[in-house]
Amino acid sequence: MFRKTALIALALLLAPAWSMLTASEDQALLHFKVLGPNGRPLAGANIALEGQNPEHNFSGNTNDAGEVDLLAAEGDSYFVVWNSPDGPQKFDQAIPVARAPGAQEGKFQIQFKGAKKEAPSPTSILLDVKVTNFDGRSIPRAKIVLHGRKSGREFTGTTDGAGQTQIRVEKGETYDIRYLSVVGPYTVDEIDLPAKSRAVSGNLHVQYDDNTVELKNIYFETGKATLKKSSFKELDQLVYGMKEVEPKLVVEIAGHTDNVGGEEYNMKLSQSRAESVRDYLLKKGIAADRVTAVGYGYTQPVEDNSTEAGRARNRRTEVRILGGKSSD
Repeated sequence: MFRKTALIALALLLAPAWSMLTASEDQALLHFKVLGPNGRPLAGANIALEGQNPEHNFSGNTNDAGEVDLLAAEGDSYFVVWNSPDGPQKFDQAIPVARAPGAQEGKFQIQFKGAKKEAPSPTSILLDVKVTNFDGRSIPRAKIVLHGRKSGREFTGTTDGAGQTQIRVEKGETYDIRYLSVVGPYTVDEIDLPAKSRAVSGNLHVQYDDNTVELKNIYFETGKATLKKSSFKELDQLVYGMKEVEPKLVVEIAGHTDNVGGEEYNMKLSQSRAESVRDYLLKKGIAADRVTAVGYGYTQPVEDNSTEAGRARNRRTEVRILGGKSSD
């Protein structure tokens, strides 16, 4: 599969739209006149409005005059997509739908100029990337980074409203698959692309829990809730993420232990450690109502507590996102 970059001319006309559709108070009614690459009306074309919120997506087919009416949710912004025989072609500039009392109308004329195909390269591969959580829900506006272990080169892509993007990478490398979390790049998987592969395109499905991030480098004094200085770098990254990347984020600091020492002891220890992390965030300027602390003891293990390696994995601190994500 080749990458297609749609070239589209978009003009806003001030005349009101007309339609048999009826917009509710929180919707807009948009009328589109769609022209094909030859400048003539594009009849029978499936046109979609792809919102930042996937639940706000709308689509319809043009009539013989190349016209279609579509509803749009106020307060969202949309990309116009033509589901052409050669694949989806998307305008690279979003149409904002202002939030205002009552329904609004707009009339647009769009001309698709065709698609440019990216030539295949014998040394690279174009990956169609789909990003979801483990329940299968698409994750929009996720930044995916493929980090080459040998070269250190990074190739990135940001998903659209359907949780999809394309990333071209070089062959002959093993890549760590990362996403940009509130604590920085977080590795979720890996992919090996042999140099001798003849493939010019491929599919990559990335899955991760977009509501939970484990803090990898948080250390406490043995048997205590006192943070070691070696934890500060990771916590400062979280502070930066909550201030600069996701300034409305509300989180829970979840403390977990292994099963050594008994249930009551570990429940108290995990609660105290979670509170220590919360206190650090508050001292760094994070508002108190954005952070809660909960200790779970050893009730939520991720590995078998019968081995030292398993117990080490179970002793962990997590950031659980409760709300306020920019993608919500």
